[in-house]
Amino acid sequence: MHARGNGPRVMLTRQPTEGRARKGGLRVGEMERDCLIAYGASMLIFERLMNSQAVEYKTMLHCTAKEIAAKIMLEVCRKCGLLGYYSHKLKTGICSSCKNGDDVSTMQLPYACKLLIQLSYHRRRRLLQSGGWPSQWAHRKPPSVARGNQKKRTYDRLKLHLPKQFCQLPKLPFPEDFPEYPTKRKFIDYLESYAKHFDINPKFNECVQSARYDETSGFWRVKTIVTSDSNKTEFEYVCRSLVVATGENAECVLPDIEGLSEFGGEVIHACDYKSGEKFKGQKVLVIGCGNSGMEVSLDLCNHNASPSMVVRSSVHVLPREIFGKSTFELAVLMMKWLPLWLVDKLMLILAWLVLGNIEKYGLKRPSTGPLELKNTKGKTPVLDIGALEKIRSGDINVVPGIKRFSRGQVELVNGKKLDIDSVVLATGYRSNVPSWLQEGEFFSKNGYPKASFPHEWKGKAGLYAAGFTRRGLSGASSDAMRIAQDIAQVFKDETKQLRMRTVARHRRCISLSQF
Repeated sequence: MHARGNGPRVMLTRQPTEGRARKGGLRVGEMERDCLIAYGASMLIFERLMNSQAVEYKTMLHCTAKEIAAKIMLEVCRKCGLLGYYSHKLKTGICSSCKNGDDVSTMQLPYACKLLIQLSYHRRRRLLQSGGWPSQWAHRKPPSVARGNQKKRTYDRLKLHLPKQFCQLPKLPFPEDFPEYPTKRKFIDYLESYAKHFDINPKFNECVQSARYDETSGFWRVKTIVTSDSNKTEFEYVCRSLVVATGENAECVLPDIEGLSEFGGEVIHACDYKSGEKFKGQKVLVIGCGNSGMEVSLDLCNHNASPSMVVRSSVHVLPREIFGKSTFELAVLMMKWLPLWLVDKLMLILAWLVLGNIEKYGLKRPSTGPLELKNTKGKTPVLDIGALEKIRSGDINVVPGIKRFSRGQVELVNGKKLDIDSVVLATGYRSNVPSWLQEGEFFSKNGYPKASFPHEWKGKAGLYAAGFTRRGLSGASSDAMRIAQDIAQVFKDETKQLRMRTVARHRRCISLSQF
């Protein structure tokens, strides 16, 4: 190679000028150097895969890529993130960097290669899974499994209380032939078509045990347990961003009522209620007067049961439609032009015109308006679909709070006793975030973000929250759009910075002296 370093140099870069006439040297950029590095990295991969593993090279000559991937495994330390080696003596993986043998994961070939390349180029963007494959590929279940889960957790006559346009997910509206208030079957069909359209593969039968942020590596560590037919398998995910989308209704609330364990009859939560057919001819106590309590009581009446509904506190009851227009849609339209307190006043006046005075039936209204109460305390107003008519006729008996249970009976706070056969707990749901997320700065103890709307969706260190706005599916959809855009922007900014560093590195040239 001909190169001279004794000629004139460029003032800015201190590199030799071009051209032999000016005694310039040969300018060699870093692309050639990167080629050498890439070659060295490929040889390192070959050495790690062929020489450090208990796999004979001859056995892989006639294997496919998938078969090779199944045979070759690499050991990755979960503490420092570096590659280790497998000890045949100890029968486990060992990290040569931190001498760790207790926290090492076995990774399959495709993802191990990706990790090795990222480590060689000092890339921090990575996603690891103990066991090998990325999360969107591992332990797939067909989308039809979602139908089984939804059937198990919903009752038969379930319909959306809001028009479909307020319950659709981002980028894919409901089909036009769907009814305005889709049934359970229609809504599940929509969810399955949504997953198929965007190639979303949920991981079923896998429960998150804990999630914490690792300050050392700058990644979130999420531990899960996969339950199969006969055994349980633990997994750990390491990710840059964590989206908490368990929502406001992740687990049911089970009240602690004196004597309930001594009752003797059937006690179920509304999430396990399917139909009033099995309660035909029974006296059923429904605890709770929200949308679930009202609809369960109505369904019991339609199956010739005798429900008594416990109304312990005040509740807002609104008609689902006012003069042929959805109540919710009407409220949304008015909120575009009027303040919240005025919309509440107008909604109560319209409700009184349609439903009349409901306080004489034991349904006392709160002093706070329905929309303000929803925004501040998350208490959703009841949208009547026929239960109020049953209350007027006496088919649904409204009773005050409960004092205690006894064998086959319940004693109310007014001293009256009722003979009952079964109990349905329509006592609502709550967030389960505090039980698994090890973080106290973004989420409060009640499982909701500390920040209020519209700033509740983004935390620090790549933590996001979707579905905690107390605005139903429309609020969750809005959160999803913001989170996706923010993650995309972060990725774009980091990629731009990396590209700028790469360009700057290639501009710095080196000069080789003649040898």
